[in-house]
Amino acid sequence: MIIDDQQYQLTGEWLKRFQKELTELQGRVPDTTLLSEKLFESRKGALESQIQQLQEQLDEYDHLRSSQVFSLQIASLEELGIALIKARIVAGWTHEQLAGKLGWSEAQVLTNERSEYQNASLGELMAVARALEVDAAIHLAIA
Repeated sequence: MIIDDQQYQLTGEWLKRFQKELTELQGRVPDTTLLSEKLFESRKGALESQIQQLQEQLDEYDHLRSSQVFSLQIASLEELGIALIKARIVAGWTHEQLAGKLGWSEAQVLTNERSEYQNASLGELMAVARALEVDAAIHLAIA
């Protein structure tokens, strides 16, 4: 998941590199040996897969930044961290702005986001949600 403009730019650069490499690969005629043909198809498939993944990440970030997202649904509490990151992006806040609102360092916000808040306490998660003015309704299903 792309969490800021810097990652967005880097992802775009990698996408262009992979697209260029795929174009160059497709312009080559593979050896007729079975092994070379399999290696060619394997490399081509890997590049296509990577291009698709990077494009999906760029599209998701663009969608979140468009501010047309009004609600996010999560299927489990494990997804709460990702939802908070998305909420920050939708709000148009930088890591620095969120840190200022929380009274944290920017490094602390970055560390939490890079781990998708997996190491954050419940109190920290609640503080982030309050800072972002996120309203949440939780439904617990007892198994």
